[in-house]
Amino acid sequence: MKKATKTDILIIGGGPAGATAATLLAQKGFQVQVVEKAKFPRAHVGESLIPFCYGLLNELGVLEQVQAMAFPKPGVRFTNESGERYSTYCFANVIEGPEKISFHVDRANFDKILLDNAKEKGAQVLEEAMAKDIRFEKNRVSLDVELSNKDLQTFNAQFIIDASGQNTFLAKKMRTRKKYEHMDRTAFYTHWHIEDPMEELKEGIQQLISFENKDKGWIWVVPIKKQRLSVGVVLNNASIRAWKKENPTTEDWMQGVYLDTLHKSKQCMEILEHASIEHKLATTGNYSYYSEVKYGERFCMIGDAGTFIDPIFSTGVFLGMKSAFIVADALEKQLNKFDNQALATVYEDINGAYVLIKKLIDNFYSKSFNFYGSDGEFQNNDSAIRLLHFMLSGDFFEKQATYNEFFEKLKNPVFFKRYQKMAFKDHHESVFTRRTCN
Repeated sequence: MKKATKTDILIIGGGPAGATAATLLAQKGFQVQVVEKAKFPRAHVGESLIPFCYGLLNELGVLEQVQAMAFPKPGVRFTNESGERYSTYCFANVIEGPEKISFHVDRANFDKILLDNAKEKGAQVLEEAMAKDIRFEKNRVSLDVELSNKDLQTFNAQFIIDASGQNTFLAKKMRTRKKYEHMDRTAFYTHWHIEDPMEELKEGIQQLISFENKDKGWIWVVPIKKQRLSVGVVLNNASIRAWKKENPTTEDWMQGVYLDTLHKSKQCMEILEHASIEHKLATTGNYSYYSEVKYGERFCMIGDAGTFIDPIFSTGVFLGMKSAFIVADALEKQLNKFDNQALATVYEDINGAYVLIKKLIDNFYSKSFNFYGSDGEFQNNDSAIRLLHFMLSGDFFEKQATYNEFFEKLKNPVFFKRYQKMAFKDHHESVFTRRTCN
């Protein structure tokens, strides 16, 4: 055991949430220590960002670096498995300025840019360091970390931020991690090489293919580079168990269920007709969870360490980074100005954002509400569909009351039919029916 190292704020995890918090807190004059279990760059899923990330990256001072390595994302298309019914949500319909084009990124490089930026701004970063045990004491918090050579290092701090992602270090230690009911799903994903992608993929439009029976899942297709696609399959576990029962002799059942699901979509097969798998298949199961407690006197959780619901709307990176911004401001008030209510205030907004996103996700999986359109519904750019545009762009924090009211009204069949009628108006002139955003 090495001699304990003192710091003001200790951060577990060097991903987007942790690196953002480290950068901002170091700039505020705090001594910041990040402990990260991996050696960056390291592969990571979640390559598609949303437009509201633009301003955060600009404030961190890394926007130009990200733009140089990123692939443009002008919008998202929701489609059924055949590709015959779809709606294209182009961010330029509701956003002006350069931020109307979001990004797809190689997460290994993107995350390294953010972590290197934290180092440049003054944060100390220790990679290949696994958090092992934590102790909350009267005037400090102590964390034991296992180094790559198996030695143990102890850090003492005034405050600890858990940004450990789906490892949920603190939630597991405190036994506050809970599963969302009725959200037992598994994701299978890998990268594909493609020589000549279709026009909308060249433009950067993300494809989300939903099966008519939504209980059987959906597919994402994200153009990370000109000739590389991230392709993932999300299924509920009941469907996976049924597939395994029907295919008991399949040696690699994960590869089997992944490819079989892709082949069920005519749209997906057209996209991947001349593509080949680049990497070994990865999987994440039962990933929808939350922590009952997200902050306390000497700790808080940000990003996936506190909550993860579903990857359908590519909100994870934004939520982690945005939470880091407002938590950094709150910690400055708490530690420098002794404002004991600062964290409570910001976590009302953070929890509210996740509640709002869960409502959007629940609507996606609802059988009565779809995003790819049906007989012209949800096609009018001038209707209330603009609310969905803004939400798909990342507007989860500033207008929570407005969006919550909107989703509550959608539950009313009378309002829902009025909304459909409004959205149907002039749909033939709408960009929603185009295949590209140009």
